[in-house]
Amino acid sequence: MKVLLCTIVVALHMPVQDLLAQGTDHTVFGTWKIIQERSTNLASWRYRRPELVITQKDGTIRIDHNWIERKKVAFVDRYAFNPEGGTTAVPVNSEIWTDNWFMGVLAKKESERKVSGKWIKEGEALMTVSEQVVAVSQGETTISTTREYRVDETGNLLTLRETRSSRPTSVELVFERKGETR
Repeated sequence: MKVLLCTIVVALHMPVQDLLAQGTDHTVFGTWKIIQERSTNLASWRYRRPELVITQKDGTIRIDHNWIERKKVAFVDRYAFNPEGGTTAVPVNSEIWTDNWFMGVLAKKESERKVSGKWIKEGEALMTVSEQVVAVSQGETTISTTREYRVDETGNLLTLRETRSSRPTSVELVFERKGETR
């Protein structure tokens, strides 16, 4: 009885948020499933859904943008970088330009996308910047895309805000944590 009473007294002195957060992963790492209703409305979601897998090994962060069609991964956009600095060159092997996958701009095959990233708040908020040559109706151009990944205070939602040098408005995608973190 004394142990139960002490547990209740200690629990009452803990902030509610701390109680709710026990056992919850509050990092960007893990697998994330899109919540279409809370994200920027993009028509191509009728047949394609983005899923994120974010991992870290030996100081290198790897981000997989999986594009799911009919319950299968149809395309994977993968890149890795060190958040402590430097730029990674990622070979471009497909004309699919995932930074603007909903508009039909094409990537230049056999070129390189340059990717860098840094922590905004270690473990919880991450920013990446990529530069890539793309083909548009007027020819080729280099476009920069900034992605900001932020986990909310519950650790269950991740917001991805994408801004591009070619357009003034951003795209906001909201994801929920799926399964165990990797």
